[in-house]
Amino acid sequence: MNQLVKEERKLLISLHNFIESERAENASVSKDLISFLNETQTQNTKLGNMTNYTTNPLNAYRMLYRIHNRWSEMMVKLDCDNCEHNNNTKEFIKEYKMVQEQLWPTKKDVTEAALGLFRLQNIYSLNLTELLQGRIANTQTEPMTANDALKLIEIANEHDMAYEEILWLLALDELYRKSKIEKGTVEQNQIYRTIASAYSMYGMPWVSLDYIEKCLKIKTNDKGCQREKAFLKKKLKSIPESKRTKIFEKPINSTSSQYEALCRGEDLLSSSRRAQLKCIWRPTENHYSRVKEEIMSYKPKIVVFHDVITDEEIEYILEESQQKFYSSKVGDDDIIQGMKTDIISQRAWLWDSDPVLRRLSHRIGSITGLNTQLKVFVSNAEPLQVLNYGLGGMHEPRVDYFESKEQLEKSASQFLIGSGDRIATWMLYMSNVTLGGATIFPRINVQIPVIKGSAVFWYNLKRNQRRDPRTLHANCPVAVGSKWVANKWIHEVDQVFQRPCGLKINAEDI
Repeated sequence: MNQLVKEERKLLISLHNFIESERAENASVSKDLISFLNETQTQNTKLGNMTNYTTNPLNAYRMLYRIHNRWSEMMVKLDCDNCEHNNNTKEFIKEYKMVQEQLWPTKKDVTEAALGLFRLQNIYSLNLTELLQGRIANTQTEPMTANDALKLIEIANEHDMAYEEILWLLALDELYRKSKIEKGTVEQNQIYRTIASAYSMYGMPWVSLDYIEKCLKIKTNDKGCQREKAFLKKKLKSIPESKRTKIFEKPINSTSSQYEALCRGEDLLSSSRRAQLKCIWRPTENHYSRVKEEIMSYKPKIVVFHDVITDEEIEYILEESQQKFYSSKVGDDDIIQGMKTDIISQRAWLWDSDPVLRRLSHRIGSITGLNTQLKVFVSNAEPLQVLNYGLGGMHEPRVDYFESKEQLEKSASQFLIGSGDRIATWMLYMSNVTLGGATIFPRINVQIPVIKGSAVFWYNLKRNQRRDPRTLHANCPVAVGSKWVANKWIHEVDQVFQRPCGLKINAEDI
């Protein structure tokens, strides 16, 4: 996001130079173009002066929407098919298209940001009237206008999210009637008509009719509402009163309900399991140091190691990662091919050829007792994967081991051939977040909050080397803040003495 602000600033300089060149040649410059330049410069300057601006999901959505839509509208006027382009115009259009190809937000980016907002509200049960007024997790930002809200809600409609559409519309309606939102060009009857349409899509046309009646009370000659009233009355003749039983409620899904509860921090552990958990000083392999270990689960063993990396090391890793980032997409992975990720994030890979990374790998080995050497052939581990989860950033429930031997053999990169499966995962937290971002294990009801400088560690394989489905895990969406993590996947090879089989076939780690 910060890079996008910088790119827009460069483009604004080019636009300013274009306008000045046009004036120098006594060419006419439209008032709309000058107004756009002034307004956009003001917005860009404000963004540049606010370091954490885009860590708020409302701000991030607004920025993507503004940059994509406002610039597109301006360029349609400037680069019209029937316009004569002089050299100044051609040069600016060329610069714009270069930036657009490299970094510019697309309609898909704006849509995903909106869907991220719906997801956050849904999972964290955010108060919608407060959200529309710019308040989220005790932070305040610029409120949305009625126009902003309707544009956002349109995206819910486009994705057949009738429940979310109605929920947001009802909140907008409440604020509008109480004059607690900037109304702009939106009229009350427009909101009623939109709510009616949403209820009709939801399967409650009798409620739609109520809102159409409200619309006509405000504006009796509203042709759209008049047509809709006639249509609904005809439709309702085929639905007797006894069949009008559907109520407006959140869709129930036991899996997603548990996921959302864990993400909200609800304690789903039994009292007996919680009583077993403890914190200890764990000795490391060098015998001269200990590490803070917090046990989160025994079956399977999941622990959090605290204060395992310095702020200076984190800053170094983040700087190294910035140049190598690309957006994670389902199935993308240049180290392990074919692993379904379902990640909404950015990521980069860092290798142990760097002394700081090599030292970190050695530290991970010293704490866990496993071989973590990154080798050219039959490697004990993978490079460090650095991930950034921004607006709504998350990954859906997944396991880190391979689902089959065939998948493992097909997917492994050259240096991992013969290394076996991912025996263990080390997930390092490199930032704090204001709300959200926890790592959860839904099959065992474990939730681990984000704490900068700590690392979550678990075995993906049992002591008998069988896959452990209890390690299914997910990252909850980031509501406010930016979550930075680094994953180190450790493989089976050379671990037989580091983690031997138990005396019983189903032995657990202790």
